[in-house]
Amino acid sequence: MPHPFLDGAPFCLSVRSFERILQQCDRASLAGKRDYVLLRLLWGNALRRNEISQLSVRDFDPTTKTLKILGKGRGTQAETIDLGLATVHAIADWLDARGGNSSQDASLFTALDFANTGHRLTGGGLRKIIVRHSESAGIGKQMSPHRIRHSAITAALDVTDGDVRKVQKLSSHKNLNTLMVYDDNRGRDQRDELLVVEYSLLPSLQGFSTDHESRRSAGTAGLGLGKTSSCSIS
Repeated sequence: MPHPFLDGAPFCLSVRSFERILQQCDRASLAGKRDYVLLRLLWGNALRRNEISQLSVRDFDPTTKTLKILGKGRGTQAETIDLGLATVHAIADWLDARGGNSSQDASLFTALDFANTGHRLTGGGLRKIIVRHSESAGIGKQMSPHRIRHSAITAALDVTDGDVRKVQKLSSHKNLNTLMVYDDNRGRDQRDELLVVEYSLLPSLQGFSTDHESRRSAGTAGLGLGKTSSCSIS
């Protein structure tokens, strides 16, 4: 698979295309409830797949609307991130429907296939979920958790006019130069397609300040209209 930064083209998903993927989740089913949350965390909070697969029930606090994650390169030091209200409700809905082991040490997300039901959802399992829903949505490119995260970060850069310091709180990149690469690879051809941005992304990014360095943006939650998108995969 070509590296997203080495072939000269930004491999990112338009927000409308992400909407199509999200719509593939049948939220009346157990798998659909789980997959809907997974997609929201990948896009709205730009989480990495390992950050998601390592989550336990104890990491989710619906009262404070937060999630504790083990970020990349942080070892055992947990990072607390904010969640949008819709994501909080979606996680609670999934846990309520799942039932079973309610121990605080239980995995927050579990596999539902016959061979692995009840076991922790792995990064590989998450990738298969993303690929399946993307194909159902008619997405032409091979998708992955990382590509959705990359697309979310690029969309946030679009919304903030390339303010890498604000978006750094969302992406959790320690090295600002890494995020600069994302910005450099944004498409300069602004298309006629309107960027559909979930309502909490822009306000939460605008509210960032230096005393919020340990908390990532609540990301994206409802739907609204923003500027044109530089992402073009569909």
